[in-house]
Amino acid sequence: MNGQITMSPPEHGLIRRFSLIWGFLGLFTDHPGAVSSEPQWAYAAPRQVPPPRFEQDVWSDGVIDAFVSDRVRQAEATSSDPAVRIRLMRRLHIDLLGLPPGWVQVQAFSDSRAPDAWERVVERLLASPHYGERMAIHWLDLCGMPIRPATTVIRSFRSDHIVTM
Repeated sequence: MNGQITMSPPEHGLIRRFSLIWGFLGLFTDHPGAVSSEPQWAYAAPRQVPPPRFEQDVWSDGVIDAFVSDRVRQAEATSSDPAVRIRLMRRLHIDLLGLPPGWVQVQAFSDSRAPDAWERVVERLLASPHYGERMAIHWLDLCGMPIRPATTVIRSFRSDHIVTM
């Protein structure tokens, strides 16, 4: 079969009629996902893009920052000063857990001068059961799931398992 999917004549006719009707109505031509002769970007093989050259900013730290810095420069904007460690800790906690950090955690992080302190905080928060609850909320809101199966979704986020329903 050559790895290609074949359709029966009735299926082919149905697809043709469907595409003619939708094409006639203009529904396939005036939106970003329109059917066109150009290849779809999602099916293109990934390619390595060299990072733009830039002057080292105070906040830039890696390859991704080179792209961000380039975009900021193109927009003729300037970057803000780096955030204070306490503010960084608060942002991270609220983003990942939806809860502010405790005072003891803030003090431990702001007093720590270990080079991997930030990475350790991120790993600790990602391993927290509250992270699973926070991430499951988005999925539960989307599907309008009742409470009973919600615990299954929360447990799966906590343990990094896939749930099929």
